[in-house]
Amino acid sequence: MRDMNSQKALSVLLLLAFTSACKYEPVSENTQAQSSNNSTSPAGNSQNANTTAPLPPIEVAKCDGECTCDEFSSPYNDTGVTFAGDYPETNLASCDLQSGFNQDCSNGRDSMTDLAKTGTGNASFDYTKLDTQGQPLSVNAAQWQCVRDNVTGLVWEVKSPGNTGGIQDSSFSYSWYDESLPDYSTADNGECDDNCDSQSYLNKLNTQKVCGFDDWRLPNKIELQDLVHYGNSQPSIDRDFFPNTQVGFYWTQNIDTDDTNSVWSVGFGTGRVAGGLSSEPKYIRAVRGEQNLYGIGEVVSEAEKLITNRQVFAGNQRCSERVSFSAPSTRYLQDEQGNVFDKQTGLIWKRCVAGLSGSECKDGSAEQLDWQQAYEYVAKLNDANTGSQWRLPSIKELQANNELACEEPALNPFVFPNVPMGQVWSGTPHNKFEDSSYNYEYRNSIIFYNNRTVKHYVHAVKNCAANSQ
Repeated sequence: MRDMNSQKALSVLLLLAFTSACKYEPVSENTQAQSSNNSTSPAGNSQNANTTAPLPPIEVAKCDGECTCDEFSSPYNDTGVTFAGDYPETNLASCDLQSGFNQDCSNGRDSMTDLAKTGTGNASFDYTKLDTQGQPLSVNAAQWQCVRDNVTGLVWEVKSPGNTGGIQDSSFSYSWYDESLPDYSTADNGECDDNCDSQSYLNKLNTQKVCGFDDWRLPNKIELQDLVHYGNSQPSIDRDFFPNTQVGFYWTQNIDTDDTNSVWSVGFGTGRVAGGLSSEPKYIRAVRGEQNLYGIGEVVSEAEKLITNRQVFAGNQRCSERVSFSAPSTRYLQDEQGNVFDKQTGLIWKRCVAGLSGSECKDGSAEQLDWQQAYEYVAKLNDANTGSQWRLPSIKELQANNELACEEPALNPFVFPNVPMGQVWSGTPHNKFEDSSYNYEYRNSIIFYNNRTVKHYVHAVKNCAANSQ
């Protein structure tokens, strides 16, 4: 136990060092109230500049009766967690409900014992190795250059051993650079053989046509976190398909909308997600294929873009004109009880967090609960409505609901009004620190983990097949 606590203390110190340059970090409730009143946005970067009178309110369309899975559009990976977390500490090796609640391990693809796969992979991950021309290889192939994710359809590059040279050397790091975003970019500030920034690296991959492809790109933050295996740590990935993975942070394509020169990255030590300066060298795992779990292309009305409209339900929200809305209102539907159906993920969310109610979630007070109390809350929801299957969302499900263009909160306020600025519990236990589970920051979408005795907000979810109240 002493060794584990020492490692955990080191992890927290690393968190503080990593996020010191990022304007938004998980903070206490009192600090949030003070900082939100004093926050300012980078010049020319926020939609706050539009302060004209609000247009008519945005209405979320209703389902025709019960919400069904018919419009579910974006398959995604489960967390890889096949064990249960107990309270206040320890994990249970098997997911046999000894913990007494419907946990992460008992939901989704990871819970399916007869899951059919195109390829193979740990837990419910389903991968196929590809050769230098992008052709499938057998699972036992000793050498491969890329991996196809058979769940999402994305193709990922595979790194070569560190310090061996070549453009895909796993030890090489890069600053983040995009010539279309000069105030967020830092050129050639990593550690590699030549031109060590993200744009130069992608140019090298595409010029060389790695695996026969010339459309390599940085993944968005939802895609990259979807690759995380939360049942593993250091690195938190399926190591049989992605050898030579570093335990550090990997760049995404997404700028941190409210912090100049800050860009989102995903850590493959324990699956954290945070923003950091573009000048700080990080690793890259490039991807190709249609962007997954990302609402680009959805219709966003001018009324919905107007910040004065958004701030009716989220008084401090700021949105960047440089980022496409990933969670517009057209992505969602409401059922007869006011619950919210996400057409991309197939999930149904409570409109309000625990303790709040009403059509605008203004009635009552948002409750902060420890992990045990959070599970007791969803159990009471189910007891009150026979046959319902409310639960805590997984850490990936929370991220998939993210509005990438906005912060405070990083959610659509017309769909989820008056969300409290703070952390919300996931149902995903930490596989290494067995007294901790993952939480998600609704203020700005940072992912971290806390001791299960800490109190956070609770936002219940259920699968679209569970359509009872």
